[in-house]
Amino acid sequence: MINEVTSKKINSKLKKVEKHNMLDFIDGDGFDQLLSFILKGLFYGVIFFCIPYFIFIMFSL
Repeated sequence: MINEVTSKKINSKLKKVEKHNMLDFIDGDGFDQLLSFILKGLFYGVIFFCIPYFIFIMFSL
C-alpha cells in the first residue's frame, strides 16, 4: 500500500516535470529552430519538386 502511494506521487511529479519541459521547449529557442528547419525543408521541396513540375505542365500544353 505504501509503495503504491509513493509510486503515484513520483509518477505525478514526473508528469509535471515532463509538462514543464515541453512548455520550456515550446517557449524557448529549440522550437524556433525546429520551425525554421521545417520551413527551409518546405521551401526547398517547393523549389525542387513543384517548379519543375509546373514547367513540365506549361510545355506539355
